[in-house]
Amino acid sequence: MNVHVLSRAACLLLPCVAVAAARPTSLSFEATVQMSDRIVIGTVQGSGAGSVRLPGGGEIALGIKDTSTGLVFTPYHVRISECLFDKDGTCSTGDTEVLIPGGTVYETIDGQQRLRTWEVAGAAGAPLPPAGDDVLLFLNKRNDRYLPINDSAARIRVDRSHGPASVALRFASPRLLTGAGSESARARVDTRQPAAARPGIIESVRLDRLKEMIATVRQVPRPTSGMRDANPRRADAGDAHAVRHRRSRVRAG
Repeated sequence: MNVHVLSRAACLLLPCVAVAAARPTSLSFEATVQMSDRIVIGTVQGSGAGSVRLPGGGEIALGIKDTSTGLVFTPYHVRISECLFDKDGTCSTGDTEVLIPGGTVYETIDGQQRLRTWEVAGAAGAPLPPAGDDVLLFLNKRNDRYLPINDSAARIRVDRSHGPASVALRFASPRLLTGAGSESARARVDTRQPAAARPGIIESVRLDRLKEMIATVRQVPRPTSGMRDANPRRADAGDAHAVRHRRSRVRAG
């Protein structure tokens, strides 16, 4: 079986996305949280469409292709263990299906069934971890279904190898970092290390801190100006009469 990578012709079927090329810089934790409709922790149960073993011994998950739009997705079964944030307030634990943009599907070409891989920028380089592993998912709601945001920062493997469970997050600013993380970031800036020039600061965060951090990021800033007339308001009839009265007194001298 030959695996055919998405070429120029795919752009006719995927007008709203770009073909994967150089891997883009992932979003920061703050940006991903602001974009999310739902944030959960779950355990990967496996691919929903099965898998196929290649001649070289490798195994890849199979995707599905929407015949009406030409879009390809790879479905995964995920068992949600914790809801960290949900705009609708309807999130619950249990089994669900998560669709990852792009994937490998069987297609009939010149009368022969072949495998073709459709790659979507920002998605192909970040598949879900293997079955049995836990993952942190940042989801968007589309047509009553939840899909991970199309970025590697939207599906992060949970690390349970050293002490309490944690995830490696990229932050845009040091305000959410621990004291040790802030000191480390400050030291990199002071010594002008090359890593300090990269966008964002990466730190390992324990899962029990995530809910509080998400709530902090989701807070909407409010105006702090003390000027009474900073926010315009509609004048009522009494206000209009008072203005006219003042204008007549000015004209009268």
